Amino acid sequence: MRRLMPTLAWMAGCKIGANVFKDDPDTFMSYQDFKHYEAKESRLDKVCFITSNKKFTKGHRDRVNFANKILKNHIDFIDVYGNGYNPVDDKLEVMSKYKYVLAIENGQCMDYWTEKLADSYLAGCYPIYYGCPNISDYFKQDSMLKVDIRDYEKTISAIKKIIDQDLFSASKEAVSVARNLVLDKYNMFNLIANEVNKIDSYSSVIEKMSLPETIYPMKYTLKDLFLCKLARLFNITL
Repeated sequence: MRRLMPTLAWMAGCKIGANVFKDDPDTFMSYQDFKHYEAKESRLDKVCFITSNKKFTKGHRDRVNFANKILKNHIDFIDVYGNGYNPVDDKLEVMSKYKYVLAIENGQCMDYWTEKLADSYLAGCYPIYYGCPNISDYFKQDSMLKVDIRDYEKTISAIKKIIDQDLFSASKEAVSVARNLVLDKYNMFNLIANEVNKIDSYSSVIEKMSLPETIYPMKYTLKDLFLCKLARLFNITL
C-alpha cells in the first residue's frame, strides 16, 4: 500500500480567527513570505508549548495531561500557550521568540504528522516531537528530539538536557534543511503536482487497457454495498 502523509495547511503566520478566505497579507503569510523570512537570532533559551485544552480523543487527553503537569510542577523552562491556557493570535509571533518548541500530535500513527511540526521548522525552532513513529522517513533525526510524553519525568529530563547543551545552536543547519523540505517538498501543492506528473508515466499502460466508455458511480450491486460497508468499518481500501 502506498504511503501518503496528510496535506494539512500551516498555521504559523496565520491570524487565528481571521477570515482566511480573504486575500489579505495581514491575515496570513504566503509561501513567498516564508521563503524570504529571516528567523530571529536572539531568542529565549526556553521551550514554547502551544496547545489547547481539548479532550475529545486519547491523544488530546495525553497532551492536556502533559501540559497540566508542567504547570503544576512550575517547570520554568517551558511556557504553555493556547486556548484554555494563554491564547495566541499568531503562532509564528510567539514561537519565533523561542529556541525550542514542543510539537505534540493528536496521536501516534504511521506517516501522520501535521502543521504542529511544520510550524516549528517555519519559525526556525528546534522541535521536541511526539507523534509519527516513522517521522525520520521525512526528516533527519538530528533536526528534532523525539520524546514520549507518556513518560513525563524522562521527557522533562531530556528537554532540560538539550537546553543545557544548547542543541538549538548545534542543529541550525539541520533545522534549515527541514524547513526547506516543509516549504518545497511537503507542501500541499507540490504533493499534488507530483501525483499529477506520475499520471504521464502510466499513460501508455492506460491506453492499452480496455476501459468502459461509461462509468456509473452510483450503480452498485448488493455485493458492492456489502463490501463498501465492510471497508468503512475496518478502514480498508478496496
